[in-house]
Amino acid sequence: MITAKIPYEFISQRVELGWNDIKFGLDHQWITPKVAIEKATEGVCRSESASKDELELASRAESDPVADLVSCLAKAETGPADEDLKGKWLYLVLAWLFEARQSLVDPLGMVEQVYSEFEYPREVTPFVRYMPMEGPDLRNREQNEARMFDKWKTYLDDAGRRFARPARNS
Repeated sequence: MITAKIPYEFISQRVELGWNDIKFGLDHQWITPKVAIEKATEGVCRSESASKDELELASRAESDPVADLVSCLAKAETGPADEDLKGKWLYLVLAWLFEARQSLVDPLGMVEQVYSEFEYPREVTPFVRYMPMEGPDLRNREQNEARMFDKWKTYLDDAGRRFARPARNS
């Protein structure tokens, strides 16, 4: 689906990822192991009580296997409901694509792939080309697609507030 993996910097500016989130992202190949290593490193730097698995993961090279450590860390935390996990990743994938839309040959085609991969979430329907349009047909493909991009942006704004990374006390 998406060819360029989503980097940790992009993700961490938008949401707080737990280990279940990282595992889900790795399992679906939306991120590289580097994201898990960066999260572990951030956790070790911020905490005096990092787990043995976090310390080990933070010391790994990007080419080292990380799946077992991420699985252990995910099992040790209380994970979000599947719906919240999928919702957060839906937001991240669509935000990543939206940011890259100018360099994509068919960004709305990518939305259609995401729509399918995430099992047709209702909140994406307004900006899927083959679904019935909300509002009148503007009788112009460019204008209709511009409206879809506006609806995509509105979804991202709403989901961004829902999944916003909590402010940190420094």
